[in-house]
Amino acid sequence: KNASHDLMGAECYLNSSYKEGGSSAQLRVPMQVVLDYWGYRLIAMPLLDLKEQVYGGGGRVLYDGSGYPDVQRVMRETAKDIHLAPHYVLGKLLYCAGDVEVHKGKDGKLYTLDLARTVPCESQRVTKKIEGHVKARGQPEFYCLLRAELLERWKNAGGPPLSPDAFTGFSQRDADSKSHNRNVDKVTEFLLEKCIPELAQELDLLSPRERGQFEESV
Repeated sequence: KNASHDLMGAECYLNSSYKEGGSSAQLRVPMQVVLDYWGYRLIAMPLLDLKEQVYGGGGRVLYDGSGYPDVQRVMRETAKDIHLAPHYVLGKLLYCAGDVEVHKGKDGKLYTLDLARTVPCESQRVTKKIEGHVKARGQPEFYCLLRAELLERWKNAGGPPLSPDAFTGFSQRDADSKSHNRNVDKVTEFLLEKCIPELAQELDLLSPRERGQFEESV
């Protein structure tokens, strides 16, 4: 799952980077591919000639882009595009998940890494109310994640931006953590009570031929 989430996160940042258009601080996403072999899955990407980390986590040190206004600007604009809420991690304001990394390469360009948690998790407080729901194992906040398409629809519906660190230990010291968690409750309810029922209605209206085409596509 982590490999798939990493690839989806990379697509989020890549798509947003294209929307930025021509910025000198445009985020780069390394070329990557997901490989499945005999039940194992891994993600392959090239080695990058990096100089220094300038934003995000990935260890005991957290970087908020201090001293790099171009980095702070592009992270702020990217978060706005993906519909992510600014939030505090270890007392520092971030516009991405606490373990996403942004590095400056020796070529002066910015590269994003560890993008598996680009988007927030679904709310287990909401999904556990579903009839027949099976409790997720381990730490579902790190693998039961929402999709970027849902965040876009939530944004278009006027919903507030969401913290990718909601319901995780990264947000424990954030004074607004409860508010961020409630917003994830709301978007999960939006998914279950509006998006899925509307899709079911659309599928019911498909002709047998269209239904067959849809089944082949998925």
